[in-house]
This record gives sequence, structure tokens and C-alpha cells, in this order.
Amino acid sequence: HVEVTYTLQGQKVVLQENVIVRAIRDSLMQILTGYEVYYVPDDLNLKGSIQWVKVNMEGARTTEFLCLDIHANAHSNKQVRGVEVFTLNRDNSNAQKFAQRLGESLGTKWKALPDTQSWVGQLGWCRQLLNAWVVECGYLTNSEDRLYLQTPNQVAQAIKNAIDELYQVKVQTSQPSTY
Repeated sequence: HVEVTYTLQGQKVVLQENVIVRAIRDSLMQILTGYEVYYVPDDLNLKGSIQWVKVNMEGARTTEFLCLDIHANAHSNKQVRGVEVFTLNRDNSNAQKFAQRLGESLGTKWKALPDTQSWVGQLGWCRQLLNAWVVECGYLTNSEDRLYLQTPNQVAQAIKNAIDELYQVKVQTSQPSTY
């Protein structure tokens, strides 16, 4: 897991990817109404996670499903930023739409890429599961991305909106309150 240390107003701050991702997941679980939502237990390795999904999706009430593996990224170049969605199929228009909606909602760059362009070369999550994407929500090492990553509800809402748009669910936007 990624851990980033930086200084804010003279104080040392440590951000851990797993803590941020868990908070995003917990928020998603609360707001993804109208969907059948499962999450893979945190204590499983990749092989165990894939097996868990296969077993639990056997009884799913729909053949239309999406498996997301949510992460936050890091890079030695602090200028690198944005959402990256890795998928098995280079021409996956759904991944493109999802990445675009997510990136635009978070106010950052976005791209959908084949898993072969990930830093490990191939992603087992994408290769062994149908409709499986690895979603890098931003870079903890970039100050602009870090701001929204520290607001898990915002990231979860952006993911939900991207899912809604993907499945053509009417996306409700909140209007600012007037006093």
C-alpha cells in the first residue's frame, strides 16, 4: 500500500492509501442505493479476492455487473495527477466514459488504459474477471489530487455519479442552498 508523508502548516501528515480507500468504500456502500453491492473482504490477497468475486457473483440476480478495485496512486514526480481506469480491453468505451465522468467530477485529468500500461504490466483483477477495472482515483503525491482524496465522500459521490451515468440512471445534482 502507498503511504505519503508531507508537511502542512509545520505539521507532519501521513496519508495511507488503505485508510483512504476504506473510507471511500464505506461511503460508497451508503450511497449506492438501487444497486446490488458487494465488497471483497480486506484480508484477502489477489487470488482470494478473485475467487471470492467469482463465488459471490454466481448467484447475482443480473448479468450486468461491474467489479471495481479502488486505489489511490503515488509517483516520484509530484506534478503527475489524475484518474486512471485500467481495463483489459484497450477500446473499452464504458471505461472511457467512466474515467471521464470521474475525472471531470473530481476536477482532475483522466484516462482509461489497458492493464498492460500499468506499472506491473498486467493486472490479474482485469484479466481474470469479467467487467473488472482497477480505478486509481488520484495521486496522493500531488497536492491538488490529495485535497479531494482526503474527502472520501466527494470521491465516493463522483464514483457513484460515474456508475449512474454508465448505467444511464438519472444523476441527481444537489442545488446550492439559498439563505
